[in-house]
Amino acid sequence: MNTFLPLAAICVFFLPLQAQEEPEILPTLASAKISAYLERPVAKGSQRDTQNIPATITVETIEPEAKTLELDGKPCTCDLLYITTTIHIDGLPVTFSRKWYQSSDKRKLTVNTPENTSYACRLTPDQLQTMADGISDMDPRDVDEILDNIEPADTPAPEPDIAASLRKEYANKHPEARALPRDGDIRLLEIIRPGYDITLILQDEKAVAMYTPKAGETVELLQNDRYMELIPLPQENHFIIIDHPDGHISRLLLYKIGGLWNHAPNAPACIFQTPGEYDVQWNLMNWDWKAGTMTVRRTENLPGIGGKDTMDFTIPIR
Repeated sequence: MNTFLPLAAICVFFLPLQAQEEPEILPTLASAKISAYLERPVAKGSQRDTQNIPATITVETIEPEAKTLELDGKPCTCDLLYITTTIHIDGLPVTFSRKWYQSSDKRKLTVNTPENTSYACRLTPDQLQTMADGISDMDPRDVDEILDNIEPADTPAPEPDIAASLRKEYANKHPEARALPRDGDIRLLEIIRPGYDITLILQDEKAVAMYTPKAGETVELLQNDRYMELIPLPQENHFIIIDHPDGHISRLLLYKIGGLWNHAPNAPACIFQTPGEYDVQWNLMNWDWKAGTMTVRRTENLPGIGGKDTMDFTIPIR
């Protein structure tokens, strides 16, 4: 069963963390999610029945003999591995990137291992929690134990960029819509619908999102000092703005036009938005009107740990 995470729950999670003064280590959202998962009762026959959790590890890069560590009072030359680990909780992926050190004289992977090679493995709860926390580097002996038991993983199908495909679908139906290339991507600048237009304009060196009904006055929806993206949706009374107020921040806002008791019939209202957090990016991954949900992805950069956390959340849209 998918986990629904309303905006309020996301905000409540972070408020206590922001109130702390200079904490030594803040738990990441991935480590908190995994802690809650590991604290659940273990059901017989479940994937945790053996206390080993199936996972996929993906090798991003390998730096040979990058560091010397002391093990049992003796120096140990180690390779540095950048590894992304993914497990699924309630049907949705939790992914985190971390540094591992592998004993060079017991090397299981080589510098010739192609980047982004994936392997299947099983992790003990302690291994999984330590990797997710990212508080300290894993002991190379733990890394050796994990790598001794990896198997080639089925090559996953390329993950579709749902938002980009929606933009393309819209552009095919509305070739008059304007688009701006930016950093190799397309930032849609206008949505043209039978009853209204949504337009992004530059005004006084600010990016401004404007709503113009066919009958009525233009309304400003949002502005920032950088740029925004528009994502048209199959339901023509819904659209999404990705707000980029800073290079380290993006937040997702879902708008609905009409149908809300406290808004004018043709007025847009923001019915869901993600928090604006430093070093956190939000994106749309899937839109499923039949199920009444959308899937949004939260990616957090972790400069102190040298990695990132990625989590998907299923959000009700009606």
